[in-house]
Amino acid sequence: MNIKSTTVILKRTACSLLTVGLLSQYGFAQNAFLDQTGTALGQTDGTFALLTTDWDRDGKADLVALKKSGTDTHSTEIHVLSGASNFKNFILHTNTPLHETDDTFSFSIDDWNHDNRPDLIIFKKSNTDTNSTEVHIIGQQPSPERSGGGGKWAWVALFAGVVTCAVLTGATSGAGAPSCTVATW
Repeated sequence: MNIKSTTVILKRTACSLLTVGLLSQYGFAQNAFLDQTGTALGQTDGTFALLTTDWDRDGKADLVALKKSGTDTHSTEIHVLSGASNFKNFILHTNTPLHETDDTFSFSIDDWNHDNRPDLIIFKKSNTDTNSTEVHIIGQQPSPERSGGGGKWAWVALFAGVVTCAVLTGATSGAGAPSCTVATW
């Protein structure tokens, strides 16, 4: 069978584990789980945003849990569970320079600046000073003062701007800089 697409299903369970299921879409519109497993992440609530990406570039999707509020650091935190460990081992716990966030924010992960490291794309959807949806992108850069032991990274701002379009893509301009592709209706 040819797999046409894969959908990640995240389910909160009665126990203190987050269940991750991978659902494949086959040619005959038959749905079948590829995998379903509990994770090392406790139960989550509306203060979390859950994403997947190959954070450690090992070819397996990792689970990224963004803790938006109620953190000890008073910032939005990133917690990454390794796909290679079947989401049983954390490979990153860190805060970001972004303050605690709420439901007016949504997130995505992409390699915005093409440096082979995941960057956090932050959408501020409402209650903005610009009266429009804002995009902020932060990326990881090696930090000399934090590089000893554990491969620490410093977060740096890569982009901040206002969205005047409906759809963003990871396309780049001729100069290699990220660009916005617009869909209007």
